[in-house]
Amino acid sequence: MAKRARTEEMTEPPSDDTPSKRMSSVANVDFDDILKEIAKALHRDSDIDDLGKALGFGPGEIGRKTAQNEKQGGNYMGTLDLLRMWRNGQTPTTEKAALRSALVNARFDNLADQYLSTPVPGDDEAMPSEMMKLREQLKRRYRKKFGQIKTSPVDSQSRTLLQHIYVSLVLMLGLEGEKEEPIDYDGLFKFIKTDTPTGFVTRLAFIGEAGVGKSTLFAKIALDWAEGKILQEINLLFLESFREIKESEFFGDTVMAHFPDDLEIEGEQVDAYVRKNPRKVLILLDGLDEGHIDIKKPDSNDAIVSIVRGERFIDTPVVITTRPFGADQIKSTMTINDHYTFGKVKGFTKENMATYIENFFKDDSQSASTHINFIDTNQVVSEYMAPFPIFCCMICCLWKTPSGRENIQTMETFSQLLKRLVFSLQEQYSSKRNELEESYGSRMNKADESMKELGCIAFQGLLVKQLIFDEKALDSCIEAARTACEVGILSMEKRPAPLQIRESQRKQFIQEFSFPHKLLQEYIASFYLASLFHKDRQEFNTILANTLIKNYKEFRYVLYFTAANGGEVGKLVLETLCNEEGKSH
Repeated sequence: MAKRARTEEMTEPPSDDTPSKRMSSVANVDFDDILKEIAKALHRDSDIDDLGKALGFGPGEIGRKTAQNEKQGGNYMGTLDLLRMWRNGQTPTTEKAALRSALVNARFDNLADQYLSTPVPGDDEAMPSEMMKLREQLKRRYRKKFGQIKTSPVDSQSRTLLQHIYVSLVLMLGLEGEKEEPIDYDGLFKFIKTDTPTGFVTRLAFIGEAGVGKSTLFAKIALDWAEGKILQEINLLFLESFREIKESEFFGDTVMAHFPDDLEIEGEQVDAYVRKNPRKVLILLDGLDEGHIDIKKPDSNDAIVSIVRGERFIDTPVVITTRPFGADQIKSTMTINDHYTFGKVKGFTKENMATYIENFFKDDSQSASTHINFIDTNQVVSEYMAPFPIFCCMICCLWKTPSGRENIQTMETFSQLLKRLVFSLQEQYSSKRNELEESYGSRMNKADESMKELGCIAFQGLLVKQLIFDEKALDSCIEAARTACEVGILSMEKRPAPLQIRESQRKQFIQEFSFPHKLLQEYIASFYLASLFHKDRQEFNTILANTLIKNYKEFRYVLYFTAANGGEVGKLVLETLCNEEGKSH
């Protein structure tokens, strides 16, 4: 492919990053010429199919254009016609960003970077080359991490494009007791950018129950920024998870931990850029309730504590998410609370739930229709499960099979939903052929035992807010952990080790284990507590009174799942909760 000449209107100077070097300006190039170059670059039918789907075409139209290429001796005119048909539905102001997004979604990042780079006009002259390089690293990370997401929270193999499955959530500004105002996705960014008589909003906390879509909302924002769809006046957008953050003097150390081989950019440099350009940066911090931090006391040596308290990066917009009990850390300290505006994530409306199901079953309209009808006619599912994206997703996963549909018909609680989803995963694991030729029953027992062994680890982790475990933490049950990974109850990530570990331990990679969602960790932890009830009643009673009941808001789901075991343990948990409720009145 011919390399395009650079033009006068090129706004992004080259940096040391390879993708930046190869970016070409398209400012003076006719958009139809860009379409021709992209069409020429796609030789394989599978490539044309991937891009066609990303552009919104169905198999029939894509097939006709692929056949047109073949009829004309294997040229690109069919592909070009497809691109031109797509362009007819676009506007001149959005077509470049939309095509770039489609190319990225179809995994043609190289073409997106070469022909449709997204520089921020007027900013790059003042942006150090190291920060320009970091910007491209962040965008690549978000495209890779969030471009595809799991369609099942516990099945790592079930993946789809985020942009295809995402459905808007109900967002509200204001707390209970105050006037709540709805705010949509675009309105959120306008709200952050608006200068009011009292100044910009610099700290915004979104509160939502488990599984309501908080993390997916942040993933959507990061991906849209990386694909050039939103917030292009923001030079650097950081998305960090509280569960992964370790104490550090510089916020930039947390950021650069994602790029362990980059020794050119120091964490201190990142902090310095944020301080100098507070309104050119957006920080998203996900899951305060999952963090290993105590924000009630100042700690100038811990960057994250200082940022959440509003004492560092004072003028930079910072948005956090948390379960309700996590927000109590903010509300209970007046000097912190004064920095914050509060909002809520409430999940799906009935209409958006139906849209999500249609997107999930995009190739099976019959299943989508029967599933939506089932939810509409089942009050328990409709009111208490379907509005939560995580539960809506789980129900969709079960609905895919006849046995799953049959099981759902009698389902009335969250616990039953999780139980049946986990059972279906165990069945998938047990039905696979294996080298040891273990029987179905043997494999089911093995999967069952692995969950029981992990129960203690899961519970101990919750006590100290540990949601990511290294091999050492799972040393006592490493085989059970590996089985749980095969089943889908645990996920394992192998990533490059930080420099200090490579130097001191001579390890090139480290393995980390985590439950796909905190809710699943709480569910597995309940197995341990139920077994403890029978093995050591005194220890169980001590944990129940001194930990679970005392910190009810934090452990409410653990209590709920433990009570759902029924029998004597369920009766005791419910009686204790009722007695505690009686004392408070």
